[in-house]
Amino acid sequence: MTQKGYMLPVKILRILLITALVIDVLALVTIWFWLPRMNAYAFGWEYFTSTPKSDAGTVRFMYSFFIWCGLACGWCLVEGNGLLCSVLKLEAFTHGNAKRLIRIAIAMCLIAVAFIAKMTVLPSLSTLMGLGIFFGLGLLFWVLSLLFRHAADIKSDYDLTI
Repeated sequence: MTQKGYMLPVKILRILLITALVIDVLALVTIWFWLPRMNAYAFGWEYFTSTPKSDAGTVRFMYSFFIWCGLACGWCLVEGNGLLCSVLKLEAFTHGNAKRLIRIAIAMCLIAVAFIAKMTVLPSLSTLMGLGIFFGLGLLFWVLSLLFRHAADIKSDYDLTI
């Protein structure tokens, strides 16, 4: 594939990423409007509890949960934007990108921690699945960061020998 051939998908992906970041910010800013209007089914309370919990403490916890996850997702999107910008500059395998990937892995693990907290307050099958998904993504991005770091080392060694 030519250089021009892979630049267009990267640019499209970057536009989608920036769009997701704008949606994330809008969701965080308007959380006070939409969260009280959501029903118990959307939170997954129906799986392990006999009656949906809708007391004030639970709603406050859900505010904290969504804000925590929204900030961590925003952090991932900002780091992903930086990663895509460096790919557009033809500098994909750098130590800076390895650091970006490790920061994305940390953010994914922070989301997994939020799901652990939600599992203690509102246990459900969907919460357990979210925990597994985000912990797995954290491990995946951590391994990718190690791969990028190794590729950057090989690239720098290769550049020194020429």
